[in-house]
Amino acid sequence: MITFSPHTGKVTALGFSPDGTRLASVSSDGALKLWDVSRLGSSPPVWEVIDAHELPINHCQFAWSGAVVYTGGSDGILKAWDARDGRLVAETDPQTHPEAESNSVNAFGLSLCGNFVAYGGGYMWLPTEFVVARTSDLTPIRRVPGHAGAVGIFVPQERGFITGSADQTVRLWDWDSTECHGKIHLRGVVRGLAGSRDGKHIASCGGAIVHRYSARPVAGPGYHDPEKIGDFRGHTKRVDCIEFSPDGTRLASAANDGTVRVWDVASGGQLRAFHPKLGPLHWVTFAPDGLTLAFSSQKGHIGLLDMDA
Repeated sequence: MITFSPHTGKVTALGFSPDGTRLASVSSDGALKLWDVSRLGSSPPVWEVIDAHELPINHCQFAWSGAVVYTGGSDGILKAWDARDGRLVAETDPQTHPEAESNSVNAFGLSLCGNFVAYGGGYMWLPTEFVVARTSDLTPIRRVPGHAGAVGIFVPQERGFITGSADQTVRLWDWDSTECHGKIHLRGVVRGLAGSRDGKHIASCGGAIVHRYSARPVAGPGYHDPEKIGDFRGHTKRVDCIEFSPDGTRLASAANDGTVRVWDVASGGQLRAFHPKLGPLHWVTFAPDGLTLAFSSQKGHIGLLDMDA
């Protein structure tokens, strides 16, 4: 296990490049940093933008091509950065496009085709719209209503994307029509949300228990709400982040109890539990090969776990 502390605030998100050689990190300190995974913890970042956003950064993700890193911040702006040198190449501009305005970009998700991005934020308990834009220049295409509270998570799927909100619902959307075609009700704010790449499973959480659902529609016309098929139980405090492995057979979770846990999706059983002793953990993500996990803490740490060790 490798751990180090490169940020002065909570590391709010991590993202691997598609080839797994780079790792992007963003923080409440407003910085974006890009790391060489093979030298993580022993060398400075490949590049960094200290004031990437004027306010805390909430999310980051590589483009599927690996050429761009996207970030979204509490300043309400979505930005695109050249992955080679950290140069800003595009950003949303509410002055030019009022429909691009978001009081805070809490999260965003890229379509699997790479042509669109959905992003948004909102206030905790107020009706919220999110924005769909083109990834080429971040020009907004439409605003989409639907949630009754802040939107905090966007997860791409084969048919469209999934959102999680403070209104205690998970909703499934179609990219082309931006119509909602399925819904899951939780008993609290949606803190974590994940979808397997094969589209078969969805996982969500708002407390210490992670719920799993079958994402396949039942036979017949139209779309249907996902069916709950079980839980992942083991954490003792709130889970903040979950992610499926690339092959969809495992689920990783990071929680306020200070552990990263790995679960078997088919059975719901726990496979591994890691205790890095860094305090509450916030983020977890699989490398593209599924053999490495990166995680972050609320105190500015980044960690790397070898799943074969």
